[in-house]
Amino acid sequence: MPASKKSITFSRSFGRAVDSLSDVREAVAFYVAKAAEKLRRAGLAASVVTAFIQTDRFSKEPQYYNAGAHTLAYPTDSTQELLRCALDALERIFQE
Repeated sequence: MPASKKSITFSRSFGRAVDSLSDVREAVAFYVAKAAEKLRRAGLAASVVTAFIQTDRFSKEPQYYNAGAHTLAYPTDSTQELLRCALDALERIFQE
């Protein structure tokens, strides 16, 4: 029997500079929905949601990296609950 997964990660680059929280929120919503679908297909539930952001590591500009986690009271595969947690974490770490 294969070992059960301990995490699911959806990590994407924008391919361009993004400094708008609304642009990042939109991308987070899309990828949280994909992660929730994957959880449901596998019969799994998340107990922690982590959002992380990073500036272009190839840029000569000052760098910024941060991550925020949200621990859920109960494991869930609910897109709505996972999105609420992800956006909460994002808003704590995002800098314009």
